[in-house]
This record gives sequence, structure tokens and C-alpha cells, in this order.
Amino acid sequence: MKDNHTKVTQEPPAFTDKELKQAAQKMKSGKTPGLDGIPAEALKEAIKTNGAWIVGVLNSLLETQHSLQNGK
Repeated sequence: MKDNHTKVTQEPPAFTDKELKQAAQKMKSGKTPGLDGIPAEALKEAIKTNGAWIVGVLNSLLETQHSLQNGK
């Protein structure tokens, strides 16, 4: 039987500065840090002062298909 399906290899969209800032706004301050141990206040400040750099790192990881979690 012939396979009529076409494999789609589409790259995921890059992260944007706007997207990162929106995510920071949704973070609740004063809560216990998650598994990473980083308080929301620290992440918000890092995004505010170094947002463009963080977006660049995230997009590099996305492009190379690396994960911060498993280091692969």
C-alpha cells in the first residue's frame, strides 16, 4: 500500500521579547520557588534587565534542540 502522507518538518517559532515579558507579567510574586529554586522576583528582574539576552539564549537552545533540563 502506498503511503500518501507527507512528513512536515517545520521549525517551531522563535521566542520573542514581547512573549518573554508577557510570561514575566503572569508570574506571581511572593510564592515559593518552583523546582528550579529561582524566585519569580529574580526571574522578573532578570527579564527586565537582560530580556534580549535571555531571548537569544532560549532561541539558541530551540535552534540546536538542546534542553536546559537534560543538557542534551
